[in-house]
Amino acid sequence: MPRSKMTRHELKERDEITSSLQRFMEIAYARKQQIIVIGAAVIVAVVAIGGWRLYAANRNASAQTQLARAINAYNDQNIKSDKERFEKALAEAQRTHDSYRSLPAGAIGQY
Repeated sequence: MPRSKMTRHELKERDEITSSLQRFMEIAYARKQQIIVIGAAVIVAVVAIGGWRLYAANRNASAQTQLARAINAYNDQNIKSDKERFEKALAEAQRTHDSYRSLPAGAIGQY
């Protein structure tokens, strides 16, 4: 289908996309400082949340490892005396509870 030619009046008219983009850019330049501050705050928040999640994941992994040591001490067949094996497992479980009270592994260690 052949395209009709635009009139001179239509060529001079501003289209909505161009005028909207121009208004947006004017507002952005007028509020440049505020946009920079908000952007920096968002970046700081994202980094803080990511850092906290990484810290929590590493702490949970350490607690699980330490609890596994207590369970392995309890199941250790190389130690012949039951009393010695129980004491070793109890010491490891107490260490887990003391280090990680707020985590589920710490609660299991107390049990």
